[in-house]
Amino acid sequence: MKNTKYGTDFLTTRKIEEDNLLNQIDSENDSNDQSLKNSLFAIAKSELQKVQQLILNNENNEKLNLKFKKKLKDDIAMKHDLETKDMNPSQKLLDRIQSNHDYLDDLAVKIDSMTANIAVSEIGLKAAISELRKVDPKAAASLENSLSLKKKTKPEN
Repeated sequence: MKNTKYGTDFLTTRKIEEDNLLNQIDSENDSNDQSLKNSLFAIAKSELQKVQQLILNNENNEKLNLKFKKKLKDDIAMKHDLETKDMNPSQKLLDRIQSNHDYLDDLAVKIDSMTANIAVSEIGLKAAISELRKVDPKAAASLENSLSLKKKTKPEN
């Protein structure tokens, strides 16, 4: 093509169009990257919330366990005191002891199950954080710290 006014304008226009196309592709890639980051962050955050909720529920179960163990211990001590005085414990006391014992057995199973669920959920959370770390290490570290802080604030029994 001859280098005429129109030929130059065509080449200039063509170059501008190519630049615009490359910018559009870059912008779409940035948009896709941001979309991927947002998606992975949402998944990891959801997993974190699930783990935190399970931990909170388990803490409540453990508090109930302590409370009912204390009640059971007190009732058993009362029964023992009555028996040492050659008195028969009331049926109400015996029923309460049995009821608390049964409740504690059920609660122990629930706590064990919840502990297993927490462990499985933590694996899912760590996998989600690992995927997020590939595209957004800062967000991944933030979520990981949230879990660490929650575990540190958990009261020890």
